Amino acid sequence: MYKFTASKNTLVVIPQRVVTSSKNWTLDMEGYVLLFNSEFFLQNNFPRQLIDNKKILVLSIQPFVQLSDEDAANIAVIFETILELNKDKTPGNTELVTLKTLELVINCERLFDEQLHFDEDIPRLDIIQKYSNLVEEHFIHERGISFYATQLNVHPNYLNSLIKSHTGKTAKELLQNRLLLEIKYLLHSTDSSVKEIATQLGFNDANYFTSFFSRSEKLSPTKYRSSFL
Repeated sequence: MYKFTASKNTLVVIPQRVVTSSKNWTLDMEGYVLLFNSEFFLQNNFPRQLIDNKKILVLSIQPFVQLSDEDAANIAVIFETILELNKDKTPGNTELVTLKTLELVINCERLFDEQLHFDEDIPRLDIIQKYSNLVEEHFIHERGISFYATQLNVHPNYLNSLIKSHTGKTAKELLQNRLLLEIKYLLHSTDSSVKEIATQLGFNDANYFTSFFSRSEKLSPTKYRSSFL
């Protein structure tokens, strides 16, 4: 879970299913927002792999960087082009929007890489990527780091240290954050009761579920949900 101040030339990339909050943004802030998913590319005959292999769409990667004025201007041009293309319903424009969206993602990946150095240590980043994939697959039923360390054939202490050196969070914290994100997503996007969500996410005790959520968010699941109503 990341908290940061969005200032001039902040570039933010938010992976799917991540619940975000911008309650403290001021009214004079300006910027661009583009929402898409991998199915958007499939529908327009673009291979899904073009998006799926992008590191900026991984939950464990820091989701923001600060751009120079020149880089921010270049990214703004792509956004403006997408906006103009989207207004025009000429046949074929949807494919052009898809192409420009891919261009935007590729450029964002490059800008993130320049600051976060994705390829500086490929073997370690490969472990982080695999850990993120394992968490995505097993976080509901596997809450112990030993399980993930065994799957990756590394010691739990090494896994914690590696993850923290690249993300600022331990492996355990990232695992808990993924669980919290899923709770927030379900509270925000479904009508399921708190007890039903707790059961769905593998909590046998609804009171423990509420305690787990409240310790992190400083309010109960019910109050969290009501804040969006």
